Amino acid sequence: MNNLAIVSACSDKYFHLFLELLHSIKKNVELKKIDICLIDNGLNEKNLSYIKKKVQIISPVIKFIKNSPVDPFEYVQLFLPKYFPNYKKYIWIDADCWLNSGSAIKMLIEASNKGYFAISSMGDRDCPGAMIRIDWLFRNMGIVKSQNIKHSFKLGLSTKEARYLGLKPHLNAGVFALDKKSIFWSTWIKNFKKLRGPRYGRAQLAMNYSVYIGDNKVNILPNYINCLISPDIVLNDKKKKKFVERYYPHKEIGIVHLAGKDIRFKDKKMKIKNLDNKIVLKSLRFNK
Repeated sequence: MNNLAIVSACSDKYFHLFLELLHSIKKNVELKKIDICLIDNGLNEKNLSYIKKKVQIISPVIKFIKNSPVDPFEYVQLFLPKYFPNYKKYIWIDADCWLNSGSAIKMLIEASNKGYFAISSMGDRDCPGAMIRIDWLFRNMGIVKSQNIKHSFKLGLSTKEARYLGLKPHLNAGVFALDKKSIFWSTWIKNFKKLRGPRYGRAQLAMNYSVYIGDNKVNILPNYINCLISPDIVLNDKKKKKFVERYYPHKEIGIVHLAGKDIRFKDKKMKIKNLDNKIVLKSLRFNK
């Protein structure tokens, strides 16, 4: 049994981004011996033939939950030990991510030891809006908005649970690490089945629920481990050729999580400040 697998999933639409993730991992000398596994969500023959030579294992999407209205692709993360049973630990990385610093993988590995679920928080000094927003109606009255509270009500949680969960910093399921024998898998699956409706985001809400409600072993990591990147929250370190946090001590962004069509599909260059405060035009995508 191998120790570790990095797992992702993609269709043809995101195949070009998965290749960038793959190249960013392979570029890191320390990670070259780590197995990479892929869940195929409808790759054409050309892409599938090409990628077979680049990764260790490819699996089709499997419907592990019978009689569920939810597209099985929406819950692949919950069943990684069944997709790829010959590993002791799994690091999941969404296809629209790339590795900016190998230190993120090391931290995910260490934080997920002894059955702990390792996940990065979107609540951070650089992006407080990821925790909670308020639409003000009057001077001292407004409507609370957050990812968790929005999905909580739509997916059938009680008012008490939704209110509690809605005020917690959102956890993005795009990057996480977990040992094969951890009981968090069964907790996550149980809470996924508890929710109602086939809505997108069900697996992520079930994960947030599993972290915040109940006594589960969790290590919540800083935002820079899985950074939903934008030009206003990162700086470019010209010497290291890395993206870093905007504020001191300018930690290296671990995994760059791409958001928006201009970045994912157009590779539009954007104005980003260097550490010396000079503005440069730079892509947020992985550059080989």
